[in-house]
Amino acid sequence: MYINIFTKAVMVLAILSAMTACVGSDTETTYYSDTALTGFTLGTVKYTRTYHVTTTSGADSTYTITSSYSGSAYPVRINQNTNTVYNSDSLIYGTNLSRVVCSLTTLNNGLIYFQDLDDPTVYTYYSSTDSLDLSKERTLRVVSSDGTMTRDYKVRISAYQVTHGTLMWSSSAINDADSKAVISAFTGMKGVTTSKAMYILGYDASGTSSLITSVNGGKSWEKVMVDLPANAGNIVTSGDTVMIYDRSEGVLTKLLPSGEKLLTTVQTGMPASVTLLGGCAGRLYALYEGARQMYVSADGGISWSGEETDVTEFINNDYRLPTANINSIVTTTLENKLPRVTFVGTCDEDNSMGDDYYKYATTWSKVIDLDNVSPALQEKWTCCIQTGINYPVRLPKMERLTVTGLKDCMVAFGGTAYYDSSKTAFGTLYVSYDNGTTWSSSELTMPANYVSGKVGMVMTDNDGNLIVIGNGELWRGHK
Repeated sequence: MYINIFTKAVMVLAILSAMTACVGSDTETTYYSDTALTGFTLGTVKYTRTYHVTTTSGADSTYTITSSYSGSAYPVRINQNTNTVYNSDSLIYGTNLSRVVCSLTTLNNGLIYFQDLDDPTVYTYYSSTDSLDLSKERTLRVVSSDGTMTRDYKVRISAYQVTHGTLMWSSSAINDADSKAVISAFTGMKGVTTSKAMYILGYDASGTSSLITSVNGGKSWEKVMVDLPANAGNIVTSGDTVMIYDRSEGVLTKLLPSGEKLLTTVQTGMPASVTLLGGCAGRLYALYEGARQMYVSADGGISWSGEETDVTEFINNDYRLPTANINSIVTTTLENKLPRVTFVGTCDEDNSMGDDYYKYATTWSKVIDLDNVSPALQEKWTCCIQTGINYPVRLPKMERLTVTGLKDCMVAFGGTAYYDSSKTAFGTLYVSYDNGTTWSSSELTMPANYVSGKVGMVMTDNDGNLIVIGNGELWRGHK
């Protein structure tokens, strides 16, 4: 690939300008024949979101929010083997990629040029004050300081895209009377799904825990006859293994599928007072109560080690890790199909958390790249809530919050919102199209015959349908 005459002239002038600046100076300037792109950081990024709502009179209305956030929370990778530049986790839904300011660095003071999006024969010199149009893939060219070497990179920055669609709801009766009675009596519940079955762990007013399972997509349910931990309440999956943890005693009960039965094993010796988050890529993650430390286990919970968290966006250096209602969602990144684990929960009220952060749910995420040669770049847990995101697109702090993944989005459902009396308890579905960073309460409607106000929960079945359970009834929604 060649640079046209105009671009060559620009390069020469840039190099001569650098040389001229040193005339009359005692400083000796060295020019290099090799170079490479060594850093690519996104700066402040703008986004626009339009919401569709229905007024009290039944009329349709829309409103638009325009704001900005720090793109530095979304690391950009540089693969020197394939000469590609990309973000492993997509930017939030509604991001304007046509004008992005970036911070770029090169080896040996190489000069940076960007290929014109309309004329591939033209390259334009890049200044740190310029904004870039990254809405399409384009070529970045680095030229050595002596002008003898060039190196091209394909730059591809992605943001979440949305395929809007309403949910088609169908009701499915819970036929087993005993199971329906147990589910109806739950004052709190949490559901998980494996390739074998769906499970609901719940507790009633007396604190008694019960495990209900369905192997046929929720058409019928039955109580699982296993010895549950005395303080059951934390349920996660790792592959097809269901794990129920007793926080007070440090006892982990594992339910493994074995033919048509469940093989139960009990594991002791886990750290006490932790909350299991879930399994991903052969690892099991946990959060210490007090919300000060993340832990990981590579051997199913036998041994644990601490995990790094990114504190660059924290207010007053407060960790803002959730302390209750924690939900784990395992997905893959859109760009590179890497596994990612995300958890959403709520925080206790803390006056040190500026700007009323405790009034909203908080989201943390981590991309798991076991082959990454730079763990410091990708292996930290990152808070998805940023200081520039407007409050109207936050997820409220709700009682008994449950969250699940649904194809191209995440769906949250909960009881009374502590600081928002306008929403009916267990009557609103909140949707996020950008991995829990921003949320909307106007995208998906509840089933027409759903009775709100009582305990409920959301989960996803093996076919990717949304399951809503409340008042002892089940509804299935599919796009």
